[in-house]
Amino acid sequence: MIIIGSARINEKGTTTGGLPGDQTGNEVATQILYQHSKKWVVIRAVNPGMAELIAVAMQRACDNIQIGYDQTDRNNLFDVSKIVEYDPGHVAIPVHCDCSSLVRVCIAYAGLIVPNFTTRTEKSILLKSGAFYMPAITDPWREQHLLVRGDILVTFTQGHTAVVLSDDTTDAGPEDYAQRKQVAHCFDPKIAGVYRTTSDTPAKYVAGDNSLDNIYIGLIRGCPVRCYGFYEDCKSGAELFCVLPDGKTAFIKQAATERV
Repeated sequence: MIIIGSARINEKGTTTGGLPGDQTGNEVATQILYQHSKKWVVIRAVNPGMAELIAVAMQRACDNIQIGYDQTDRNNLFDVSKIVEYDPGHVAIPVHCDCSSLVRVCIAYAGLIVPNFTTRTEKSILLKSGAFYMPAITDPWREQHLLVRGDILVTFTQGHTAVVLSDDTTDAGPEDYAQRKQVAHCFDPKIAGVYRTTSDTPAKYVAGDNSLDNIYIGLIRGCPVRCYGFYEDCKSGAELFCVLPDGKTAFIKQAATERV
């Protein structure tokens, strides 16, 4: 079974006018490969490692409820994700994207910045970069066994684009962020940097909630974490939105950290 990920539609069932963030859980999501009316073209990264990173980024985007769909502000995610090295999983504020701008973010996460494109120009721009080629797959729907994780699918004419997340030999990546409901309302580039904990302290899913079921993991004293400048200003004090050593994200009380 082939699983693909993409930015699909907003909460109104339209392409414009939606709120930032994924309001339904299906605006940016995974689904089983389907036969598109405009037919798919396959674009594959020359470097298999790059293809894997593209798939990782798409999975993280699909699992992050802060990423929603809207064509009006389609480059919102790309602009915001620059702060977190184009990792969709670490975007902590509600944002917009559309199908092609999301694929561009995934490619940026894999280490290549390409010019802005739509599904009409996607194929030509990616092939021109030299980092992609078109494998000998005439009909991806009938030749699904030839698809590999990280393949980019785009319709022959302007329509839709998606990334293959699982092929006949792999399962879809883990939903690292599916259970997360984080949102950081504030941003200040001055607080971005590497920190370490000054005491044993909890890393929490949601800022301001001290209940036990809100604790993702307990961090020991001296644990290094990275903050990209996002934080939540709660009554108890600022809580940093940090990337932990395992790559996950959580809130940590700033008072329990020091800058390295």
